[in-house]
Amino acid sequence: MNKLHGILESFTEQKGILRLFVRLDSIFSLQGFQPSQNVESQSHLFVLLLEDSAFVSHLLHQPLQLGFKENNIIVATKLKGIHNTFRAEILKITQDSLFARLKLASNYAENGTLNVLCALDFVRHNGLKVGDSIFWHIPENEIMLFFDTKIYNLR
Repeated sequence: MNKLHGILESFTEQKGILRLFVRLDSIFSLQGFQPSQNVESQSHLFVLLLEDSAFVSHLLHQPLQLGFKENNIIVATKLKGIHNTFRAEILKITQDSLFARLKLASNYAENGTLNVLCALDFVRHNGLKVGDSIFWHIPENEIMLFFDTKIYNLR
């Protein structure tokens, strides 16, 4: 499970569907480390939830922990004009006969890395190797909220 940290800046609601606007926090700034210069510059994320506003209204301007599975991330060599898209450096590639598992640098992820499961063909076709930069995208509806009291002392 990949986890990011952010602050709920605002939300909109329509008939029991929420769209959250979350400003991402660099986990490195929370821990006093310097972020990598070769990764994402976008600093916000949109999240789609099937909830009403009562669920998140008390969380407005509060820290959140966001999570998503490694197989829900879309990777590409070019992505343009779509929300929740970031650029990242490939730190590690492992593969089997069908899939490649990529470890990507991320200033916003716990431990500074994201894990991505993608088709092996994508890696081979694009000749990807450690040190290359790619784009990753997480659809708004694939993100979950976590409430980690150890990090933010939410009560």
